[in-house]
Amino acid sequence: MFLLQDLPDEQVITHAQAIHGQFNRQGLLLFLQILKTGSDLLNNLDQFLSKYNLKHGRWITLVLLQREPSQTSSPSELAKKQGITRATMTNLLNSLENDLYIERIEHPTDARATNVKLTRKGRNLLKNIMPRYYQAINQLTAECSTKQLKDTQKMLNLISGKSEEIFSQ
Repeated sequence: MFLLQDLPDEQVITHAQAIHGQFNRQGLLLFLQILKTGSDLLNNLDQFLSKYNLKHGRWITLVLLQREPSQTSSPSELAKKQGITRATMTNLLNSLENDLYIERIEHPTDARATNVKLTRKGRNLLKNIMPRYYQAINQLTAECSTKQLKDTQKMLNLISGKSEEIFSQ
């Protein structure tokens, strides 16, 4: 979550340049706006999902299971696809299992491992959520042309790819 709601104005940016040297003003404003927008969207998504007793981590886990042809996956694969640790995934799965949205099943080839499977209750929950979710996305993007959406996605992918390279130095 990005905790800055008060983005800098021209005066603040001019002052920062006087102290720290020249930098791409528009690039800075875009970067901060992306962080703020992502955080705002995540907060709003969590508010939407709270009506279903979910937060985005639990919801994404259910969606990832639904994507699988057998609606089954290993905990480690789910953790990898979400970019979280196995310990965090274990907590998510315990919570989802307690609510009967998933069940643990034997791994088909490794007796030491377990898989998780979406239950009927989990499928029904997603059947209730997803149409409303897609409707919200339609409303959010209604005033944008397809070209604007594609161009923005391309730009965000470019920035995202470069950020890992640059910030990991």
